[in-house]
Amino acid sequence: MLVYLQLIDSPEEQSRFEELYITYRKLMFHVAKGILGNDQDAEDAVHDAFLSIAKNFDKISTEDRLKTKAFVVIVVENKAINIKKEARSVYIKLTNGERMKDLRNLHNLTLKELAEQTGLSTSALGSYETDDDKEISPYSVTTLAKFYGVSTDYLLSLTETKNHPNTELHELGLSDEMIDILKICMSARWSLPRSASTVFSPMSCTTIWT
Repeated sequence: MLVYLQLIDSPEEQSRFEELYITYRKLMFHVAKGILGNDQDAEDAVHDAFLSIAKNFDKISTEDRLKTKAFVVIVVENKAINIKKEARSVYIKLTNGERMKDLRNLHNLTLKELAEQTGLSTSALGSYETDDDKEISPYSVTTLAKFYGVSTDYLLSLTETKNHPNTELHELGLSDEMIDILKICMSARWSLPRSASTVFSPMSCTTIWT
């Protein structure tokens, strides 16, 4: 708590802050965890919330307990939502070239071997992977998508769904909470090193986060 008290000048205000901290910390943690789903991020949200409160404590009245309760809940909710947004923003969309190279490496193929198996030229395949401005013919897109067993949208990095690009969310029967968890998990996947992401799965993630 010392880090917060150092931001408050008068002993009277420090005492008032301590009372607020003791009274509402557990509630704030509960609210944050309900949004973020894990203890560590919830603790971070509570810490950020108390820092903001301490920095502006001379402008905050704590006489009305109901209003104070509502206030601290709003503050920690905003901090938790910000953390959640930051986690999602970690997602890095692959370029067409990166996606095609990843698929080829996943199948342990050289450019020459891929050319032999698809009938496309080695030079064309190489340019698809290295030149993002290279125009890819519809025939090449269809051929590669069929070869890899993925949708054309996935091949062109227009979706992260390999085989079911048109599936509606309601068909999956997922709750809002589960959808949020999966989104955060996928953000975490893309924040991992490339070598680690190959063994990461949303299923294992949901086991940890629920």
